[in-house]
Amino acid sequence: MHPRKLRRACRTAAQWTFFLLLGLAWGLGIRVVPPMETTRRALAAETCLEKGFNRETLKCSTCEKMAGAVGEQGDELVRDCQACCEEDEVEDAVEKYVRAEINLDEYFLRLLPALASFLNTPEAIAWEETGILSVHYQHGVRPNLQLFAAGQTTPGEIVSISQWTAESLKEFLLDNLHEEDDEEEAPRPGKQARDEL
Repeated sequence: MHPRKLRRACRTAAQWTFFLLLGLAWGLGIRVVPPMETTRRALAAETCLEKGFNRETLKCSTCEKMAGAVGEQGDELVRDCQACCEEDEVEDAVEKYVRAEINLDEYFLRLLPALASFLNTPEAIAWEETGILSVHYQHGVRPNLQLFAAGQTTPGEIVSISQWTAESLKEFLLDNLHEEDDEEEAPRPGKQARDEL
């Protein structure tokens, strides 16, 4: 398009500036990426599963908790989580989980020493003995954590834990696992450790 015709088409300075910058970006080979809010829902369910997140069950509040647990080292992981999560509904925001499962291929224990270290902590061993935490080894499964509400057989949330430290995984479980209402008199393993923190 001839510059004069373009100027006539762009009546305001803002339009002219926008097209000028867009043309400059195109000429330099710069890819214009929409803001995060627009791309947030752009990830397909299959892509989320490949990254270790179940789009159907993952709540955005879990991503916020994960951001606090993994710190700056897990920024990319948190962005992936946020791209796959669903906004919390009011009743889901108070979801209480009573047990957790870690699913992974045994091969990952050699690749992820932090995960192997967590599984050998006294808290994890105590949780396994009481049935609050279980570990399932499945061929080809990336490390993920599944959280279950009372009486549920399907997980309420599934979170990828491949980049987590042993301490962040312990903190996450302490924050998200709660006693069942009918078992309040039985103390939970690790609760004393949480109170000391």
